[in-house]
Amino acid sequence: MSDRDRTDESNDRLKRHRNGSTITIVVFAAVLVAGAALRALSGHEIVLTSLIYAPDEKVRYPGSRTPEDTATSFYLSIDNGDYERAYGLILEPRWTDEPASYSDAVAAEDSLFLGWTEEEEFLRRLKFEIGPGGSGIKLNSVHAYVVEELEAGPYSEAFDISGLRSAFRVKVQGSILGACSIFSWKKELTVMQIGRHYRVFLDGSKEANSFYYQSWFTEFEKIGDLRGGS
Repeated sequence: MSDRDRTDESNDRLKRHRNGSTITIVVFAAVLVAGAALRALSGHEIVLTSLIYAPDEKVRYPGSRTPEDTATSFYLSIDNGDYERAYGLILEPRWTDEPASYSDAVAAEDSLFLGWTEEEEFLRRLKFEIGPGGSGIKLNSVHAYVVEELEAGPYSEAFDISGLRSAFRVKVQGSILGACSIFSWKKELTVMQIGRHYRVFLDGSKEANSFYYQSWFTEFEKIGDLRGGS
């Protein structure tokens, strides 16, 4: 296979990896406002928040010994606001010379790989987008499983990852709370084994006027409206 063919194959994988991001942006915004609108229109609240989310109860991290455990730990870290822990579980390509803005689109197919997102930028981004301590997001029932093992070669060649042993497609799913509604979500991620460690591979790109973390949630489906428990 020629160098050009390998590059085209790698780009195709990256494009498939980012499918659905535009839809995600619209639906994610709806998650935040749908609850208030539904309450105003109907007044029917059918799910007790105390039954689906206990903010004082911390779910134990499963660790990073397997691809699915690593993906689950990543999402739990985000939910708990443990952004330093989350950074230790990821690899995120950097596509711009300067730290990416929050209004300009950064797309992999239009840019060159310039290394990996540094921890300082990653932490700054999440504190701005989600808030300290994960205050802007509420997840529940996070579960992950391996869908298939992937060919690791294209990732190793495209990103020059030393020690890359294997790659897996992992599906993660759970629920997320909006203002007054609860939604289920699903997301397929690539998880790589580098040496003895597993890392979640984030695409590092985003659509204009969107947040980076919104691309980590797709396939939203409303479960029901919420009612505060006593």
